[in-house]
Amino acid sequence: MFFLVFLLVIYCYPQGEGGVFTRSRLAALKTGEGSLGNNPHAIEWFNELRRKTSTLGQERSISLDDIEGSVYLDVEFNNGTVYYLNEEYQNFPMRYDAYNDEIEIKRSASRQLQAFYKSPAISCEIKGQRVVYLEYQNKDGSLSEGYLFRYFEGPFYSFYVKHAKIFKEAKQAKTFLQGSFPHRFVDDEQFYIKLADGVPTFTKPQKNQLLEIFGKNNERAVKRFIKENRLSLSNIDDMVKLVAYANAL
Repeated sequence: MFFLVFLLVIYCYPQGEGGVFTRSRLAALKTGEGSLGNNPHAIEWFNELRRKTSTLGQERSISLDDIEGSVYLDVEFNNGTVYYLNEEYQNFPMRYDAYNDEIEIKRSASRQLQAFYKSPAISCEIKGQRVVYLEYQNKDGSLSEGYLFRYFEGPFYSFYVKHAKIFKEAKQAKTFLQGSFPHRFVDDEQFYIKLADGVPTFTKPQKNQLLEIFGKNNERAVKRFIKENRLSLSNIDDMVKLVAYANAL
């Protein structure tokens, strides 16, 4: 009975309808796992692309193949673990939609995709990486809620990454010296550090900001650790090493 309730909770809405409209399911459309359906917003967004590429009254035909990249962090489904109310459930095929900030699950009984209900009570692990739904502080100081990948959890500092995808419209070269770019999805990684009693806060991968976070008393030790280990502060693995070290000071 509990497992049935659990399924009803995590499969609260179809993929792409998580309370806020998600423009279109381009990756699912490419693989035949989704469609524009009757969603007027999805159809309008796709038509808008057509309008923006019209020249001299002649509309250019746009297909899904004109859009490079994917909305997914990894387009393949990987068996993961779902955590809910201190219970864990294994072997769920899932993937993360980084454009729409959704975790999709493919039910084995059908090809239909469904998305997790967004709640701090539900988290998952994909390819050994914990994904949690949290409130966090943005670059401008405002608060949002969404999925963060937790790369390190410590008693004083924890390190999270927001894996996002940004849609870039096509750009035609104005001269032969410039390059043209197709419609595409590009990666956008944002780092967040959480203090023991706070929320994950946007953090630029810059030495001065990190030194401020880790405290003046630890400044010399942190500087030495960065230099001796030749850490790249824009590299996730190196940031994990640094945050782990800061917790040990």
